[in-house]
Amino acid sequence: MRQGQATRLQPNTLPKSGAAGPEQLDAVQAALEPLGLALVLFALDSDSFPLGAVAETDAESLRGSARELGFGLTVY
Repeated sequence: MRQGQATRLQPNTLPKSGAAGPEQLDAVQAALEPLGLALVLFALDSDSFPLGAVAETDAESLRGSARELGFGLTVY
């Protein structure tokens, strides 16, 4: 998968519990793995925590880049 290409996750990707939580993030990551993608959370100095999907092969180098820029990055 390359940047700019659209990919749809199956509708049953998220648990039906209705409550947002870590188990839903784990479910999304499990759906992204077969696509060669990793779910990442950007820990910025704010009240928001943006999520993104990156190529699994780039996730660790992205973590290093984030650290150099002064923020955290969690790879699920």
